[in-house]
Amino acid sequence: MSQENLTFTEYVTLLLTQLYDYELKNRPGEYINLGDLSNNFKQKIPNQWAFDAGKVLESRGLAKCIFALGGLAMASLTGEGRMFIEKARDEENNVAKVFKDKPETYINIQADNVNIATGNNNTQTINIESGRKELFDILKEIKEYINKSGIENKNDLISDLDSIESQIKKKEPNKSIIADLLEPFGKIIDIAGKVANFINLINL
Repeated sequence: MSQENLTFTEYVTLLLTQLYDYELKNRPGEYINLGDLSNNFKQKIPNQWAFDAGKVLESRGLAKCIFALGGLAMASLTGEGRMFIEKARDEENNVAKVFKDKPETYINIQADNVNIATGNNNTQTINIESGRKELFDILKEIKEYINKSGIENKNDLISDLDSIESQIKKKEPNKSIIADLLEPFGKIIDIAGKVANFINLINL
């Protein structure tokens, strides 16, 4: 299993191992940009692989993922994903075990110092009454980004954000409406992480 000849299956397993290790050093539940993890590899990874890996991880319940235009895929490890890696690391001839014992086989060791884009610093589901400020803070950051951007339908997006704010102010927000309004924002790469954070906080 030379690092120069990774199969897609091995690549996906190694992505999971990186998610697992990152989670141990940081907070569980953060969304990590799979493209950034791919850049850690010594082997040149095709651009499409990160997006496809996200689809595979999500379909198998190994990670929760969000996707955006431009091929962005962000993933957060699930319980099943943790169990998968813990088992794989005990299996002889498994890339996960090789990675555990000698990570430099597959990635540049200085990758630990790479800035990895994350989207969620707190995945605890919050009560609307006590967590409004956090939700409004995220919406404010998203609105500031949209206002400064050159997005064509800027006015419509700002209007949607205002509608989301109106829902959050209600005693019992309609989460279906909020989810529908948030959908186009999750496709904007630069704020996809903030959207993921918002979704986790309100438990959509």
